[in-house]
Amino acid sequence: LIVDSGVPPQTNLDNNCVWISTSSPGDDPDGYQACSGGAWVDDGQWGLWVDKWPEPNDPHPGQTFQYVINYGTDGGAANGPTWLTDTLPADTTVVGWYDEYGWDALWTEVITTGGQFVLYAPAGVPGDMGGRIHLTLLLDGGVSIGTHLENTVVITTAGDVNPNDNQ
Repeated sequence: LIVDSGVPPQTNLDNNCVWISTSSPGDDPDGYQACSGGAWVDDGQWGLWVDKWPEPNDPHPGQTFQYVINYGTDGGAANGPTWLTDTLPADTTVVGWYDEYGWDALWTEVITTGGQFVLYAPAGVPGDMGGRIHLTLLLDGGVSIGTHLENTVVITTAGDVNPNDNQ
């Protein structure tokens, strides 16, 4: 949803509710509903941050391992569409991923091949929120012991006030 620009900051929006019903006999028209909590409209600046580390620290050739990618917002204001791009180490293949805090639905998987892992959050990342993505990779069995695995993760959104902590 897009908040109208005329809504004043520091406004608490009403619950967002949905109802489902049927014309079948015996249906209870009030029995099938769910509501979210109200959303807080904030006028603060927004920004994103990201960091990551491998688990285990030293994967063995032929072994799966994870990169844990922490991400979050700087402040209470939500941001616009968000891209998370991880340039994967050579000789690795994406096995899968999930968000530890259950924010999987926030992200759309765009690319998981060709040395890149790219996620897109069309609605952006909500304010005062963070997540932790577990990216599971398979290290090719032919990689020599002692090979240095190197990669970069970047998170971006338009208007980020502190792009220095986005990679």
